Formats: sequence, C-alpha cells, structure tokens
Amino acid sequence: MYERTLALIGEDSLNKIKRKNILVLGTGGVGGYAIETLVRSGIQNITIVDYDKIDYSNINRQVIANSNNIGNYKVNEWEKRIKEIIKDISLKIDGRFTAITGPNGGGKSTLLRILSGVFDADSGEVKIDGQNIYNNPSVKGECFFIPDFPYFSNSATLENTAYLYRSLYPNWNENAFRQFCSVFPIDPDAKIIDMSKGMQRQAALILAISTCPRYLLLDEIFDGLDPVVRRLVKKILIDKLKCRIQYTKRLTMEFALHISINV
Repeated sequence: MYERTLALIGEDSLNKIKRKNILVLGTGGVGGYAIETLVRSGIQNITIVDYDKIDYSNINRQVIANSNNIGNYKVNEWEKRIKEIIKDISLKIDGRFTAITGPNGGGKSTLLRILSGVFDADSGEVKIDGQNIYNNPSVKGECFFIPDFPYFSNSATLENTAYLYRSLYPNWNENAFRQFCSVFPIDPDAKIIDMSKGMQRQAALILAISTCPRYLLLDEIFDGLDPVVRRLVKKILIDKLKCRIQYTKRLTMEFALHISINV
C-alpha cells in the first residue's frame, strides 16, 4: 500500500510515521482533509474529537459530507471511512453523546448501573481505560451516574453532599459547583429530599458536573424538568462537552431515555 512512500522516504521514516500519535480536534473543512491525508500517509494511531453532526451546508467543503449522511455524527462517518481505507489502524473517537432508547423493562437502567459499577454483570466485564470498574474506587472517581430516581439521604443538602464529594472525586471543581448553584434556583442548604422530582434532578446534575467526570451516565435526566430548565440542562451538557474537547480531555455521555424525542 505504501510502495511509493517507501521509495520516497525509506522504511525507517515510514515506520516512524506509523508510530506517531495524532490528535485531530474538529473534522470540518481543514480537519477533514487533514484526517484523510494522515490516514493515507501511513499514520496508524489517530484520535478524532468532534461533537457535531453533518449538515447540508457541509457538502461543498467537507470531504465526509454527502446527501446520504445528513444528520449523522461526523465522528461516526469518519470511523467508517477510515476503516474502509485501512483496516490496521488504532482509532479513538471522542466527543459523542450516546443515547440508549427502549421500552420499560428493556434493561436500559440495568446497563447503566453495570457500566457505572453499581451492579456486577452476570457474565462479561466492563472496563474503563483497561480497568474493571466494579469495586474499583479509582476508576469510579472518573465516572458519575445519575439514576432515574436520584438517591439522597434524609439530611442531604447540596452543601454537605459537596463536602463529601470533594474527598471522593479527584477532579472536583469548586468554581463549577458555585457557578451551577447560582444558575439553578436551588437553596444549597435546603434538604434535597424535600424538593420536587425536578429539583432533585437539578441538584443531582449540579453535583455530577462539579465532579468533572470523564464518563457521565444519565438515566431519564430530563424527566420531571420543565421546558425552561430542560433547555438549560441541554445547554450545560453541550457546553461542558465543548469545554472538555477544548482542553483535550474526554467526556463521554450516555443517556437512557423512554421518550426518543428527548434526545
């Protein structure tokens, strides 16, 4: 496949190229052609980060866009294209929201509990960055799971729960916590258990994002939220994903939803 490249630069130089690790932030007009060139030149370790979907306006300037994949995630389309070009490649895709949809009793909540290490799987295993998550506090510190019914003790408030989480989650961000407390209409000293369902979800989300997890698992996160707060939550999640992309740290979000329109 690389005969002409070999003739031009030699085997040693080609092997050096293959061993390089490349991070591409954004797959637009420039990033897309860069990915195509890197893959065809012999690079075999590529990480692609993009949260965007393909739009009709992309067709005239982005190599991956065509009339058949409008609305698809760009990273998904690049994954397929690259593996059609070369099979022997290490490809990491970041910057995606993953939605799990299905009827009641379909196993969505159970799957999220297994992924977050709350449940142990009857068979198989779940690994995060090569490590089993079940009974592994160091790995769990990089994850946060909000269940369909967030659990809080009878005396829990935002303030005393934050005090606990500061010691449990190594990436806790105090500035983010204070910012979100000011954004959401919640008294940080009020008992969470006395709040409405929607307010409890807001409290759980404030705490979850403040832990700065690499993996955020959300079960029915929009259930019980009024339209204004729902839009606010979506904006915060998207902005958080953009921020982590900007600083080249991964943030993977998984949603379990009964109502597909919530996606």
